[in-house]
Amino acid sequence: MSITTMEIQSSRWGDKMRIVFALSITACFFLGVITYAASAATEEVKIDIPDYTVERRNGYDYVEIPGGSILMREEGRPMVPYYIESIDYPEGYRIQDVTLKDRGGLEITKGLNLTAVVFSINATHVEMIGGWYPKENYSWDAIIKSNGNTTLNIYIYPFYYNPDITEVRFYRNYTFEVEYIITEVAITSLEMDKQEYNQGDKITIDMEINNSGASRDIVAVSYTHLRAHESEADLVCRLLLEKKK
Repeated sequence: MSITTMEIQSSRWGDKMRIVFALSITACFFLGVITYAASAATEEVKIDIPDYTVERRNGYDYVEIPGGSILMREEGRPMVPYYIESIDYPEGYRIQDVTLKDRGGLEITKGLNLTAVVFSINATHVEMIGGWYPKENYSWDAIIKSNGNTTLNIYIYPFYYNPDITEVRFYRNYTFEVEYIITEVAITSLEMDKQEYNQGDKITIDMEINNSGASRDIVAVSYTHLRAHESEADLVCRLLLEKKK
């Protein structure tokens, strides 16, 4: 994804500001969560993964983790479980990053025969892809609710399986560092000039943001690309508005 043009026009109406900007997109369309840059704070989050359960059916082992789900991302990969930890933050909190600091409590088990992920309805057999799976340790997203609160979802992959040797590596204990800022700025309306765009089209967005705190001047705009943990369903990577005191 790249931005080839960005045009900013802003006018100040008390504590309300309207920004009109145009983005030219060569890969996919994205919007940003706008927030005043503030000093970031961090907190440590410790998570203990519940015991997984195994059910034997028709010669295969089906594994689940209470409070989690099954990873169904790629056909041919083993059906491994993952765990979801959801944390609610008050209005104005914006999650910036989640970092894995430590994991432990490793348990090793052999002899499980997991089944492969199958997407085709009529398929009778899909050969399982070899090697350790999954490759990643975790991912995350943050959902901003209509009341301004934020829910952080951490998707933890504690169960690793290698079908070549039928071995499981399961990590029980995780420590994360959550980085966040607190902002008094919120998007109150957002409109696009068209409903559909072709690749490379210029997209004009009319956005109004409201600052419920002290008056500030917007002096610069920057952006970051879509992060690995964010999906198209989230709409969004972020634009950061910086302030001048």
